[in-house]
Amino acid sequence: MSRNLKNVGLTATELGMTDMRVTASGKTVATFSDADACRKAEVRLNSNKAALEIERVAAPTERKPRIIVGAVPKQMKEEDLLDAMCAQCNVPKTEMSVIKKLTSRDETLDNCALVIETSGDARSALLAKERFFIDTDTGFFRCSIADHHYIPQCFKCWHYGHTQVNCRQKDPRCGKCAG
Repeated sequence: MSRNLKNVGLTATELGMTDMRVTASGKTVATFSDADACRKAEVRLNSNKAALEIERVAAPTERKPRIIVGAVPKQMKEEDLLDAMCAQCNVPKTEMSVIKKLTSRDETLDNCALVIETSGDARSALLAKERFFIDTDTGFFRCSIADHHYIPQCFKCWHYGHTQVNCRQKDPRCGKCAG
């Protein structure tokens, strides 16, 4: 890719690129310092698309902070939970959305956890509270609030930071000894 950039008279620093790599499928992925640099690069590269064989240029997206709410009753509706959180933590409901529900394989457990995407201000307010209380038909529940960190782990080589779909290891390793 850097050779192709030189062929059309461009350098990575002129475009504001901070990183460039080729994926396993042969596509080139370029990382830019910010969305403005990405827009400028897109304009400059559009005239040279045929020479560079670039499929598309995309701006970096910033992920919203995520929190995990634990000890939530399984039968509780997500809307009711968000209403209770908003009322007790003084956070607007529009700043929160449920991403996924985490349940246990053990059917005897009545609780689950919810991953919620929030704004930065809402995250701060919720984490300062640490817990909130829910009064349902079946009882009174105390739910915990914490930051949600997702670190992918590969089940082929057992390293962190990628999944087995993107693993460069040829042969799988043992799950117990990683040998």
